[in-house]
Amino acid sequence: MISFKNERSTYTLPGIVDTCPICHHGIVPIFVTHVSMPSPPGIPGRFEVILRCPRHSCFHVYIARCKVSGSSASEVNLSVDRILPKELVKPAIAPEVEKVSQSFVSIYQQAKAAESYGLKEVTGIALRKALEFLVKDFCAYLDPSRSDEIKGANLMYCIKTFIKDTNINACAERAAWLGNDETHYIRRWEDKDITDLNTLVDLTAGWIRHVVLTKKYLDEMPEGKKP
Repeated sequence: MISFKNERSTYTLPGIVDTCPICHHGIVPIFVTHVSMPSPPGIPGRFEVILRCPRHSCFHVYIARCKVSGSSASEVNLSVDRILPKELVKPAIAPEVEKVSQSFVSIYQQAKAAESYGLKEVTGIALRKALEFLVKDFCAYLDPSRSDEIKGANLMYCIKTFIKDTNINACAERAAWLGNDETHYIRRWEDKDITDLNTLVDLTAGWIRHVVLTKKYLDEMPEGKKP
């Protein structure tokens, strides 16, 4: 929580500003200045508060766009609508998954970027695309001789035909169901949302990692060492 004053009031911001949007560390921000923005009659006052990260490895300035959420004679509470700019944190993806599908990594990171910017209507579509690249690249990894067939095939056909691991099969299939909901006019799974799709894509990638790692060690250690 941070406060600042002018000649009339003390203004208080909530703790949301206590994480730097650039370096993503918890901080006590340095107050730089604030600007009062014009508001139509009857609309709560708006402010842009300029803050600075105190960490010497960062020290970047950022802006909290605020509006009045409550006030008394001498004290004004602000709520934060938006913080700008925001540096994205790239989601961690296991190297084994990246080895299988670099395209998945790129698309998935863009999907998460859209989600962080609040672009909910396109996040699900991007996750659905990321899933398709992951599944098809994994199928081609399992059976390189049928790579051309896999590239042109329907996603669900690839899941059912080429993936024998029950965990990957089950999670990828359900992720595809929810991903299709994100691209179609009518939703079939009304009790599920983008959080569930995120979870199922992550589960699919996680099980793929297990399969790739297992194959690696079985290939490297095909037999026990002789005494």
